[in-house]
Amino acid sequence: MKTKILLSFVTILILSVTACTHDSIINIKSENYSQVIITGNSTNGFSDKESRTGSIEQIPAGDSIVFFSTGGIKAEGNILNYENGLWTGLEDNKWYAEEDSANITAYYPVIKGIDDLYHNNGELRDIVYCKDTFNNGETINLTFNHIFAKLAINIDKKLNEDIVKVHINVPLKVNAIDLKTAEYSVTTSTEGTISFDRNDDGRYEAIIPAQNGMNLSIKLEGNELPSENIKINETEFQSGYEYICNVRKDEQNGIYTTEDFIAFTHLINGEPEYEGKSLEDFYSVIDGKRVFKLYNDLSFTDEEADSIAVIEEFNDIFDGNNHTISNLKIKTRYRANFCLIDKNNGEIKNLTIDKCTFDYPEFNNATAGCLFVNHNYGIIDNSHLINGLINMKTEDEESKKFGGLSFLNKGTIINSSISNLILGSNNATLGIFVYQNDGDILNCIINNNINKNTTSNLSSTICVYNSMRLYNIFVTEYKKNYYGICYKNDSGHYYNCILPKEYKGKAIYSDYKSDTALKKAVYYSESPDEYLRIVYELNQWIEENQSNYPNITFRKWTTDPTDKVIFE
Repeated sequence: MKTKILLSFVTILILSVTACTHDSIINIKSENYSQVIITGNSTNGFSDKESRTGSIEQIPAGDSIVFFSTGGIKAEGNILNYENGLWTGLEDNKWYAEEDSANITAYYPVIKGIDDLYHNNGELRDIVYCKDTFNNGETINLTFNHIFAKLAINIDKKLNEDIVKVHINVPLKVNAIDLKTAEYSVTTSTEGTISFDRNDDGRYEAIIPAQNGMNLSIKLEGNELPSENIKINETEFQSGYEYICNVRKDEQNGIYTTEDFIAFTHLINGEPEYEGKSLEDFYSVIDGKRVFKLYNDLSFTDEEADSIAVIEEFNDIFDGNNHTISNLKIKTRYRANFCLIDKNNGEIKNLTIDKCTFDYPEFNNATAGCLFVNHNYGIIDNSHLINGLINMKTEDEESKKFGGLSFLNKGTIINSSISNLILGSNNATLGIFVYQNDGDILNCIINNNINKNTTSNLSSTICVYNSMRLYNIFVTEYKKNYYGICYKNDSGHYYNCILPKEYKGKAIYSDYKSDTALKKAVYYSESPDEYLRIVYELNQWIEENQSNYPNITFRKWTTDPTDKVIFE
């Protein structure tokens, strides 16, 4: 059994904890003090170690904290409630003028001592705290951070299917805490096992003491699983850090971490070795083909994104395993993350690309680009581009050409979609889904919620130029400066392209198809009945045409109260 560890930590500055003494309260006249104002309910989440950015949450209105202070504010564990942006309930609600500052500590949820730190099942609670010093008379603005660490266990899907329970052994237990200073101590414990019933997503999380020297281990309980514990090699645990352990079977090569993906991009381009890894670590041979499988969602920091090599040519199968890769950046002379998918074996499937950016000013010699696959000669199946950003800063709009998912498709794109495409600047010609189609685009969704129009009058929704097949495609929303299907259809075929009714008369600018070519665009208006009709027509096309594509499995369609028409 192998494990891999990826460490990350929160973005905030961990304040040093110093001993504080309690000063006796001195009674002074009312004119010598001002009222205390306490605001702030933000909580920094466990976050990435490189980017130092992370999620920000808020303590809900109506909830309570416990508040301590010495110096200019006197508080001995007051319970404060959050309403209308203010914390209220401070018993001695005044600043003492003879004190220069106040040393405050606050906790959420409310804790009163060691007995409140653990759940009944022995699991440590996730406590956030704020420890800070404020000058006399200042508004107290609270920002909370995690006092403990978090351990996250990601178990491969196939392995997780055999699990009944997951046991995490934590050998240290918190035995005392000073609530005024946020300092706590631990003791060795033989009862520190945290147990989880199996869940479907294979992720198991536990809050652990932020202590160095712990020897954590995992025990998997289930059918045909090894009896020995899985040792976690990491022994340094700090407050606010998230420690991720990926567990997989020995024979399952694949991509598990951002470091794995970075190494994969270099090795697939022909480098013999990258930071101690070889290409064989990342693929399995299935039916004679190399399959690179992704086993976790990956989110890259700016520094990590700079280390990724654009894949020049891909002749294998990349199976995203229904995971998401986030924050890729195109920063090389190549103009997409995958420059070319080869027609013989190349295939990308079951992958979502989120928040990928293409910033045009870095490519003075480039005239074209996209966010995913530059030239597709192979297969793109069940792949989705969301929240992508294209910056098209150029004076000569006619010579600059962009596609969202792909620039040139000479292969097959099926069961795929694009959503929330963002244009930073818009001075170029854009095909929202693909710039030029010389292959098959089948059974896809173009969520036409792009943020702005381009300045070019050639820009189009499905593609700018089409010479082959556009079948069973659903387009959401009408954008008046884009053609609904394409700008020029040169002997191409389109059938069952379903568009908003406003595209009547502006589906295609020039149509040079032969008399025998299929020709059908379907228009709809926004209503629940229309959505049901659209779903029926899309699924009907699949039933009637599945036999023509024996090597393709088409995704069926359904309706959703929020997204209207979606894939099942």
